[in-house]
Amino acid sequence: MSDNGQGTQRRSEPLLRLDEYLPYKLNVLAETVREPLSRHYADRHGIGLPEWRVLSVLGQHGTLTAKDICAIARMHKTKVSRALSVLDARGYVERTVNKSDMREAFVSLTEQGNSLYDSLSDTAVTYGERLQAALSGEEREAFEKILHRLMSHSEELAKEWRTTSRSSRSSGAGEQAAHEATTNVV
Repeated sequence: MSDNGQGTQRRSEPLLRLDEYLPYKLNVLAETVREPLSRHYADRHGIGLPEWRVLSVLGQHGTLTAKDICAIARMHKTKVSRALSVLDARGYVERTVNKSDMREAFVSLTEQGNSLYDSLSDTAVTYGERLQAALSGEEREAFEKILHRLMSHSEELAKEWRTTSRSSRSSGAGEQAAHEATTNVV
């Protein structure tokens, strides 16, 4: 440990180096990739990424409930609700009450929503192709396999952490269990 000149101790070697930490690097990559698309969608169409994701899910899957959209897009229900409100106000989606469960509505794209989906999809496909042009065919194939493996494994870890978190809350050993989970997993 060393003194940083302000009377506090600082480790000579950090415990975590962000530039070597995979979750951080994946987040930086996602933000770097997302930013130009986000700006494009906002400037040209007046929507943000949450609206784009909801629109894309509906364009791909057709009529869904908000709960379905949350599951498919992996978005929080509040974010989906806000996105649907924006899209509804602009005439891109329509809601139909579920007659068997009045608390729920089916959401689908309007004609205007389908037109926007087509336009946004063209942009997204072009951007994705240009991004992937940095990789050879062999690298793309390997990257897809690695992404799939990381996504599957991260889902397993998430389940494990939820189980650890629940058991630690019920036993009152939250900090110790969280520390052990972090030590064993990360």
